[in-house]
Amino acid sequence: GEPSFEKIPVFGLGDLSVDSESHSDLFRAVVSLPAPELEVQILSRGTHFEVEQLPTGLLYRSANPSNDLFQLSFRRYLGSAFDPALAKGMDLWTRAGVGELDLEGFRRALFHAAAAVSIDVRRQQSDLTLAGRAAVLPQVLPLLADRLRAPVLGEEERSRWATDIVGKRKQRRDTTDFKFAVLEQWALRGDRSPYLCEALSNEQVLGLSLDELRAAPGRLLDFQQICFYAGPHLRGELLAILEPWIGDQGGATVVPPYQPQRYATLEGTRIYVMHHEAAQAKIGLLLPGEPYDPARSPVYRLFHEYVGGQAGLIFQEVREARGLAYSAHGGHSSGARMGDQNLFWAKAGSRPDRAVEVVSVLLNLLRELPAQERRFERARGSAIEAIVGARVRFRGYGFTAEGWRLRGLDEDPRPRVLAELHNLGLAELLHFAEPLEQAGAAVVIVGDRR
Repeated sequence: GEPSFEKIPVFGLGDLSVDSESHSDLFRAVVSLPAPELEVQILSRGTHFEVEQLPTGLLYRSANPSNDLFQLSFRRYLGSAFDPALAKGMDLWTRAGVGELDLEGFRRALFHAAAAVSIDVRRQQSDLTLAGRAAVLPQVLPLLADRLRAPVLGEEERSRWATDIVGKRKQRRDTTDFKFAVLEQWALRGDRSPYLCEALSNEQVLGLSLDELRAAPGRLLDFQQICFYAGPHLRGELLAILEPWIGDQGGATVVPPYQPQRYATLEGTRIYVMHHEAAQAKIGLLLPGEPYDPARSPVYRLFHEYVGGQAGLIFQEVREARGLAYSAHGGHSSGARMGDQNLFWAKAGSRPDRAVEVVSVLLNLLRELPAQERRFERARGSAIEAIVGARVRFRGYGFTAEGWRLRGLDEDPRPRVLAELHNLGLAELLHFAEPLEQAGAAVVIVGDRR
């Protein structure tokens, strides 16, 4: 027979009454807890970290207050801009074995030692990092050095690696993001774009010999290095462990001079357009600024907060108020070193038929920065909260101090920046933005031109 079903009662919806003054006991207990005002973290040499000059470069050392784990990084200020083949050799090195161990054997050795190795090669910087239990550092470090000097690699692995790179390039070449990145670098640097003067072609990648690639990691050892150590080893113990590394293996060849970040001189407004069939157009507005000046860091931060973020000028005016874009953001990028050039920028993702209107709004917002007192107060509050709320953990002490050194600073700049932020007013922000009225600008658009 037919099955019988019980009817499920349907309850009607009544009026929802919400009393904003009604709170639970838990809420009242939480808000009654003492909450002292958060103070800015101030790092100092001798208290949080130590730094000394070794024959091969600086050593930053900090203690691990929690456990017996260590992290040791070797940084050399050279990368793909110095030698593109060096960067490719380090990439292939991640597939190498050592001695009688193939890649899987090397990975198992690290696993049993509870250690890990990573490599990060950029345009002018190469970082090699080793982490694990403090007890295994004397055993694992020589193994890592041997793998750098004599990586076990075969022609078959080299061929497979080169084919993988070319295949991934072909896939990435047709994406909006890659086309935008290439066009953006052309707009900012012209013939000096890394994509033109530093990147190897597919044919060059396929033509790199196994001997050349295998020798690249060992060549890296010849240059001066910066060491960053965080862990339980005392100074004497650490130097004894590092002695072979910072002696014969470390070398002392001076790294090539740093190439400061410089942008092409722009006059008026230049527009760069690349056709790409997609439902969304990617839009960028780029205005090169002044060389980085650490004394002006507070106003850099203030401008970035005023323009960027979900409460910032770009997002609110372009996306929220006008509905012209799916996404919109902007800001100010400060140079990483003394001498690097700053950059004002705004980016948006929009329908192709609205791209022109989006560009017009972005240009007007940056060239004639609106003076809004409430937005300024929120931006200053956000900049202050970002400094007060930021906490550098012990593994980052050395890297943070090195960042100060590269920017011409010898102490933590946050107390000074915080004090100046409290004193900055809207008038100072508008004065900082005045050069944008006549500054050269590059507009980059990747989208469907039809």
